[in-house]
Formats: sequence, structure tokens, C-alpha cells
Amino acid sequence: MTRKRKRSPQPRSECPVCGAVRTNHNMRRHVESHRDARERLNVPLELQAQMVRMHRAGKSYAAIGAELFYGASTVRRVMVANGIPGRKPGGRRPYLPADEALRRTELYGRGYSILEVARICGVSYAAIRNTLLTNDVRIRPAGANLRWARSRRSERREAA
Repeated sequence: MTRKRKRSPQPRSECPVCGAVRTNHNMRRHVESHRDARERLNVPLELQAQMVRMHRAGKSYAAIGAELFYGASTVRRVMVANGIPGRKPGGRRPYLPADEALRRTELYGRGYSILEVARICGVSYAAIRNTLLTNDVRIRPAGANLRWARSRRSERREAA
């Protein structure tokens, strides 16, 4: 039976900043983590300030990076290190006036299909459906168009 050889303990040292005890090969990285996040980036502080100003002016990470020869992910890390919150993807949703939402729901209530309302309003099917769902309008089940069926019935009555 072979015996396992005991490993010699690795030398340890104490962090001068917080007093945590780490192995020597991990200590450099640990001490580095105490530095300011802005200093840890490989971007000069003046350039970081310029990036923040450009971002506040409305430029995207990609546009800032292209102008200053950095990647968008580097620009994002600079923003995080400087405490700038990120914007939501896709920007702001366009504002829909209340009268336009009312018009869409009224057309749908008259019996027009979502697709017909979309064509009349000049928007997509999804835009009309989202408007209806946002305004708590019950979506009709798929099937025969009731308005078309009523008009066909009235035509038959007139012909008879």
C-alpha cells in the first residue's frame, strides 16, 4: 500500500489593506482589488471623463468606442466603474396619444379585425394587438370575420 505524500503548506501573507490572509500567489490580485475601479481599467482618467460626457450627451457605447478607438464593452466597463447606469436596450418606446389608442380600440370594437385596423392606422399587427392588450380589450377568438358575415347575411336578405 502506497502512502500519500503530504504537500507542504504554501506560504501565506496578510493583506496590508484589510488584513485578509491569502497565499502569496493570490495576494497580488487581492491587493489589486482594493484599488479604485477606475484606476484598474486600462483607460486614462481624462479619457474616462470624456466618455462619460459623451454618454450624457446621448451617444451610444458603440459610437463612443468608435470615436475614441475602444470597444463598446470597454466603454460599458468605464461607465460601470464611474457609476453611470446603463440605458435600457432599444431606447424609449414611442409615445402613443390617448386619442390614437381610442381610435384603434373603437375600430376593433366595430368589428374590424386586428389586421384591418393595422392597415387603416398604418402600423403593424403587433402594435394594434399590444394597444388592445394594454387597454384591457378582450381579443376575439380567431374565426370568421363577424362584420363580413353580417354583411353577407344582409345581402342574402335583400336578394330574397
